Amino acid sequence: MMQARKIKYDVIGLIETRRHHSLHAAYGSGEELFLGTCDSRGVGGVDVLVNTHLAMNIDSYETLTTRRLRLKRCGSVPALTAFVAYAPTSDYDDDEKAADAIRQAAKLELGIAKPGRRKVDKQAWLWTDDVKVKVREKKSLYHVFLGEKTADN
Repeated sequence: MMQARKIKYDVIGLIETRRHHSLHAAYGSGEELFLGTCDSRGVGGVDVLVNTHLAMNIDSYETLTTRRLRLKRCGSVPALTAFVAYAPTSDYDDDEKAADAIRQAAKLELGIAKPGRRKVDKQAWLWTDDVKVKVREKKSLYHVFLGEKTADN
């Protein structure tokens, strides 16, 4: 509701809302919310938020299908400005379903770790030239050790 007040609108529609019972709610600010219904599988559903100046001109609302809701206006009202957002839930293609299944399996096996290299905190006061020289010396000695290592030792 707070985000809707940041833009100028007459009607905001949202589909695929998955509500099982229709509802009409009037807010103290004068805005009215008309909620449609979805089907038994939880697919569909239409909601409409009507701005204050237009809410008093709405005579009734009717859910036509799970994807269509009709608002009947009373009197003469000029053209409306409407924003509609589409959020599909069940019409995924096979690639998206496979990708979701892979992500879910990886999440179950690996946890919520973020893949990729972790950034090492190299603070200027800690990563001095003396430290860099000592690290290079240790690496060279380690490589010498690996070169001299045999199966016997």
